[in-house]
Amino acid sequence: MKKVLSKDFWVDQDIEQLIGELLRYGVITASIVVFLGVHFTCINMVVQVCLHTVYLLARGPAIPLLKALLMVQWV
Repeated sequence: MKKVLSKDFWVDQDIEQLIGELLRYGVITASIVVFLGVHFTCINMVVQVCLHTVYLLARGPAIPLLKALLMVQWV
């Protein structure tokens, strides 16, 4: 049907292929960016938990609210 209606069939087909390729590369690029973002976010969360744990282990007795919550006698 397109061959009958369009005088510029080959030009239209080239443009469709170009747009298809651009969309394909765009989707692949976006997927990679999301994939890397999720992994970096997870790694960042693990690092933050480790840092907060080290901080609380080192300075936990100096935090009055933490002492009250844990109801522990610090020496």
